[in-house]
Amino acid sequence: MKRHYLISGLAALAVIVMTCQAQPPRRGIRNRARSPLGNLYRLLDMQPVRKEIELRPLQIQMLDDLQADLLQQHGVSMGGRRRPGQPSFDPEARTRIEAIYKQGEQLIAVILDEAQARRLDELRLQDEGVRAFDRQELRQALELSDEQFEKIGELRRQAAGGSRSPARREEALKGDVLDLLTDEQRARLKEMQGEDFEFPLPADLGGLRDPNDDRGARGRSR
Repeated sequence: MKRHYLISGLAALAVIVMTCQAQPPRRGIRNRARSPLGNLYRLLDMQPVRKEIELRPLQIQMLDDLQADLLQQHGVSMGGRRRPGQPSFDPEARTRIEAIYKQGEQLIAVILDEAQARRLDELRLQDEGVRAFDRQELRQALELSDEQFEKIGELRRQAAGGSRSPARREEALKGDVLDLLTDEQRARLKEMQGEDFEFPLPADLGGLRDPNDDRGARGRSR
């Protein structure tokens, strides 16, 4: 089964390469604060991130074409081909979309070299913050207990809303979550995050920055 997925991924990658060579590069969704495909794809649209992981021109073309193709598949799965009388949100759409994301991440891993993929993983962990605990692979890497995971979920629910700015809420939540981890887990998480990176503010991506966000022009670091 794994071999089948690898062959399928390489075949799709070959199609992307031929497309890049035959056509002018398509624009991705760069300069948007969020990507409908998720956080990993949003990161790959950031110019500072592309520079940090040292993407080469052909890789950029391949990633842009891949993302354009995934966006098209995403739109179809969200109901672009609904039949008359079909619900506006297909109950199976979430499963199809998750499969699209998984296939996309497999292809990204093929496009990037080992060092680039490792640094992108580090940046993803830094950028996601507490949301990274939603990913099973992180919980397994940290050997997070069920009790710790449940407490993290409770802290996130308690932190939702409130009068503080999103940045301050997130920073306080991050501190509370780190307090739940053991010394070994905190050290492992820090190692997995790698060297600190300053992310561009949403305003730098063409979006609107929260007026209550007190980060100024420093950018984000986690």
